[in-house]
Amino acid sequence: MKRHRSTVPLLLIALAVAVGATALGARAAAPARPAPAAVGVDDAVDRGARALLVEGRRVFRYDTFGSEAFWGGKLRLHEAIEGQALGGVGQGVSPKAALALGLKVDSAALPAAVVAGIKNGSVSLDKPETTVALLKLNAVLGVTGTFDAGKTHLTGLGIQCALCHSTVDDSFAPGIGRRLDGWPNRDLNVGAIVASAPSLKPYEELLGVDDAAVRGVLKSWGPGRYDAELDQDGKATRPDGKSAATLLPAAFGLAGVNLHTYNGWGSVTYWNAYVAVTQMHGQGNFSDPRLGISIPVGNTMVADVHRTLIKGGIFMYPGTTGKPAGKLRLMYECNPFAFIVEVAGGKATNGVQRILDIQPEHLHQRTPIFIGSENMVQECLSYLKTEERE
Repeated sequence: MKRHRSTVPLLLIALAVAVGATALGARAAAPARPAPAAVGVDDAVDRGARALLVEGRRVFRYDTFGSEAFWGGKLRLHEAIEGQALGGVGQGVSPKAALALGLKVDSAALPAAVVAGIKNGSVSLDKPETTVALLKLNAVLGVTGTFDAGKTHLTGLGIQCALCHSTVDDSFAPGIGRRLDGWPNRDLNVGAIVASAPSLKPYEELLGVDDAAVRGVLKSWGPGRYDAELDQDGKATRPDGKSAATLLPAAFGLAGVNLHTYNGWGSVTYWNAYVAVTQMHGQGNFSDPRLGISIPVGNTMVADVHRTLIKGGIFMYPGTTGKPAGKLRLMYECNPFAFIVEVAGGKATNGVQRILDIQPEHLHQRTPIFIGSENMVQECLSYLKTEERE
């Protein structure tokens, strides 16, 4: 039986040649350089992309999302770090003890004098005072301390995404080196760190168990593992009796992975929100009816308007079919922010009239609001008027 040579490869070659010729022809026909206007737009897009990257890195590395209220205010972890000798509780946490728990130090944040002191031994890694000094330098990955006015006493503590999802290259010493953002910190013993807090009452009350039980569960996790469901289902172990804590994942390489989280609850953005609000205990909104979670925060307008004041732009909360009067209150939110923004040279309106010209009729009166850079608010109003005409 004679084999017939397939024509498919020939067709593919012909198609590739045709596409290549078309591309080359298009390239040859293209102008040698873009028009000046196009260059300006491209530059603006490039600058915007770069600014987003820089801002994203800043948030990942340094934004605590207001988590100080939990880790410092409720668990009082900063007191355990300082130790009794510095006004806290217990023995305190030395750099050696912190490194043993898997915490990492950014060598780029260390002044030359500190680097030299560590090398020659004049800077002790056995004293909690040195840990406090490292926190002042913002050199501990994923952890930020807040201090009193004199910068001598820790008054609080917050955490960042980088706590679990950054490590270092150990280029200076084990646990001290250049940042590796996105790499999971598999040395980090999250459970042991949390278990060192003077108070675990929030967990005791949530889980309905005593202090000893909570600390026992936390210490069972081990390095590189975390149980992000403990506060939802109260189960410390899997069906096979082993710890329910799972391996910390990388924060990169997930672009094509759907429902990447081990529980399959949602996408990367869902997981970021879940962790930021329910696990890091940041100040934000998160809701998932499947889990019975609804965490609203009413002061997010503060952050939005602050960003608008610093970077420009517009914040809006228009009226909707269900809430034609808007959601925000005139006296409590809209008037104060309208005053601040107008003093800064911006504009605030409800879409019809200036916010500060609205006469209050009752205490909790609500209003739509468009507030921010004058030119952007004006442009938004022009779109609204066009929509009304059509």
